Amino acid sequence: MRLRTIGFCALFAAGLAGAATITYTFQGVATGTAGLTAFTNEPFTISLTTGTSDITTPSCCSEDLSTPGGIDGTVYIDTIGTADLADTQAVFVNPEEETIGIWHYDEPDWLDIVTSDALTYNLQTAIGPITPSAAFGNVQMGGHYLQSYLGNLVFSSVSDVTFSATIATPSITSDDAAPEPSTLILLSIGLAALALRARKLAHNNR
Repeated sequence: MRLRTIGFCALFAAGLAGAATITYTFQGVATGTAGLTAFTNEPFTISLTTGTSDITTPSCCSEDLSTPGGIDGTVYIDTIGTADLADTQAVFVNPEEETIGIWHYDEPDWLDIVTSDALTYNLQTAIGPITPSAAFGNVQMGGHYLQSYLGNLVFSSVSDVTFSATIATPSITSDDAAPEPSTLILLSIGLAALALRARKLAHNNR
């Protein structure tokens, strides 16, 4: 029993260690509209964040890998500002078409880049910055617009696009280094219970 308990704890800890936060970043220059505000050849940055363990194959598209829909995301457009995204935005990779991009989950693509890195990339590791061989905005891809708190976001053209993915590195703070007293008490109780169980098992085996 004690060995099973320890084994479960080890598996649980390994599971926690295997999950990480990943941020995908698309940067470039775009012409389009954000709500009623038009912009021309303005630098943009779109960042989207999810967990590396959340990557799946969508039921619609067996050749794709994708994040869930509606993951956290922000858009920055120079001269306009920064706002959260408020749509079904997701990041996908399609090895057959050699594309990585943003799409409305299970619906049309919104921004695609063409790159041979898509042949082997699984959305779960850090990569880039990648400079693609081509990039296509939502007008070409049929995604129409992406909802944001700047208004509906439309890219009529894009250029100089790069893509990168980064894995978050957990930082240790003073609060992390010094457990709460209640945590120490619970840990002590757990260790004492394991010691008592081990003593009973040793006694019964005599």
